[in-house]
Order: sequence, then C-alpha cells, then structure tokens
Amino acid sequence: MGAITKTEAGNFLLTAYDEYGKRIRKTFKLRKDATALLAKTEEQKRQRGLVNSKLTRKRVCFDSAIRAFLNSKSSLSPKSITKYNFTTKQFQYYLNSEGLTFLDEFTSDHATTLQAKLMEGSIDKSGETITPSPKTINGFISTIKALFSDEVNKAHIDRNPFAHIKNLKEEKPRPEFYTVDELNNFFNVEMKDEYRNAFLGLFYTGVRFGELANITWDDIDLNKKLLFIRPKVDHKLKTNNAQRTIPIPKPLFDLLNKLSQNKKSEIYPFCSVEGKQIRERRLLEVCKRIGTEAGITERVFIHKFRHTYATMLIQRKIDITEIQKLMGHASIIETMIYVHVKTEELHETVNVLSNIIIEQIADEFPKIELPVFPWGNIQNLREESLRKMVEDALIHFYKQHNLFN
Repeated sequence: MGAITKTEAGNFLLTAYDEYGKRIRKTFKLRKDATALLAKTEEQKRQRGLVNSKLTRKRVCFDSAIRAFLNSKSSLSPKSITKYNFTTKQFQYYLNSEGLTFLDEFTSDHATTLQAKLMEGSIDKSGETITPSPKTINGFISTIKALFSDEVNKAHIDRNPFAHIKNLKEEKPRPEFYTVDELNNFFNVEMKDEYRNAFLGLFYTGVRFGELANITWDDIDLNKKLLFIRPKVDHKLKTNNAQRTIPIPKPLFDLLNKLSQNKKSEIYPFCSVEGKQIRERRLLEVCKRIGTEAGITERVFIHKFRHTYATMLIQRKIDITEIQKLMGHASIIETMIYVHVKTEELHETVNVLSNIIIEQIADEFPKIELPVFPWGNIQNLREESLRKMVEDALIHFYKQHNLFN
C-alpha cells in the first residue's frame, strides 16, 4: 500500500509501487490528486492480481484494439485504409469525450448515444449544421461494430455493444447518367488527349476508375479486341466477379490501336499528361471543368460514365445477364438498378402481346403460387447473403415449375 505525506513546502508526496513493482514518487499540490493516483495504482495492481490468478481476463485498452484492427486492414486498397483510419480516429474523439479507456467500459448505451450524435450532425465553421446521410452513418457504425466483433472473437469482451443497433433506412437513388446530348457536348469541349482518352475508356468499357487507372498494355489484346480486368499486386478488385473480360468497341479499338503505335507510356494506355499512372482527383477536377464548359447542369463526376454505360446498354435492350458480366456485378440485383426506363416507353414493348389470346394462355398454364419474400423492396437488399438467397429462391422456383426454356 502506498503512502501520502505532507512536505515542509505544504505539498503532498505520493510514494507507491505500480503493478510491475516499479516505485512511484510524485508530488501534488492537492491531496485529492495524490489520493486519486494512489487509488488508480492500487486498482491496477488488484486487476493484475486477478488476471494472474485467472479469476478475470486482462483488460484491453482501445488504443491497442484499434491498432490491431487497422493492422488487419493493411492489405486493402489505399482508399479503404484511409476510410478506416478516418472512422477510427473520429471514434477515438468520441471515446475521449466520454472518458473511456478500456473495451469493457463501452456499453450498449454508449453505442446508442454514438448513433444519436451522428444523426444530430455537427456545426461547421460557418455555423451551419452538417448532417451525414444515413448511408454515411451506417458505414461508420458498421466499421466500429466490426472492431468490437474482432474483440469478441478474441475473447477480450463477452458481447458486441453494437449488437442491438439497426441500420438506418437508406433511400437508394437511381443511378445518374449522361444523356446523348450531354456526352456529345462533353466530348466537343477542347481538352488534352490524355484526358479525352481516359473519359472515352470509361464510357466505352463501363469500368470503375480504379480499374481504368490500373489497366496496362498487357491487359489489352488488340488481335482479339478484348480488355482484361484483373487484380494487380498493388490493386485489388472490388469483388471476385470484378475480374472479367470486356469486348472492345470499334471506336475504342481504333483509339487503342493508334496509341499502341506511339505510346505515351510503356505501362499504361490510359495515362496522365506526364505519361504516368492517372490520378482520380486530378481527373475529377478536369471532368467537372469540362462538364461546366459543356453546359451540363446536372452533377458531373467520373463514376457517372459507368452508370451511363450500363443505362445505355439497358435502353438498347441488351440482355441484362450480359450487362451483369460486363459490369462485373456479383449479383443480377446490382444490375437491375439500371432498369429505370420511363413508364410511357413501355407501351410499345407490351404491345407485342396485343394479338395473344389471354384466355388460351390461362388454360395452358397451371395456376401456381408465386414465391413470397420477407421484404418489400428488393432494391434495398444490401448484404451478399440476402442477394444470394433471392437468386437461389428464384432459380428453384423456375426449375420447380419447369419455366426455363
């Protein structure tokens, strides 16, 4: 047990030994401060004694847990790592504000309070309240929930304090896409060849920016007119299905054929002005500037070319399963979000049924029960397990009733 003595100068000297047997000598102006440190030291010694006697588990602090969590994400893309670093840093601000040091101090009430604070938003320098979207809040909570799940798996804590937290409802907007006029106006704007090549590559292949930036000449087969999207040492694809082969349309083939004869870069066909790997931020700046000059009033961004690629294939009645393969979607449901034709455009389509006698069809086909799913809007499905469940259920249904051709 430590001791607190009053010095001739009127201060209070604490003499004690920590949990490792190291002596502590510290002077305080107030006795209560010395008493607080002594109590903390004795509690740490008590906890260590319980751990050594196997009567309790060792307490894990958030600093070490977060460090281990981030280390487990080190193989992800730089963009993903940045997201995890940002989220955990913001979480540590919350922990500091609540005075929380150890994992077992964080309760379900803290989890509820954290989600509520995120929904309240924050006030920026101009005095305006900035409220994150439900998608942003869900992403934040999901990351911290994963942190605690790791600690449960390591037996550092008994349960996840975020287990009761449900995702906020997200209003999933339809994908934005460029119209034909907007595309023509966009490409009529004067720009450097390297930027034009990148935008044409995005439009004619529907690839994600990260995929485009990592395409090398080895990924292009001009003889077979094929483009191969595959993982690289420093670039991982979004999903396993993202590894795919894309036929090269004639305008893009002509461009690549010309570029191959006078390469600006020996590595990247879609390169920067300096002949290096193209950067997303720089290309986005150029994209927005050109969009303004082209008179495009709607939002202008790089990923919109991918939306445009899928939408225009849908509008030209390309089979949706083929579009799924070209887009590298893990599920057909991801591709279905591009089916956003206007109702009035469907009249011509359904008119093909005009000369069919409905009564005969009713007699020829038996009445069957349609499969019922426990959710209302299939577009709101987010988890891969549910997506797979839907597909398996539909396939089973069609096979059961011999509805396959």
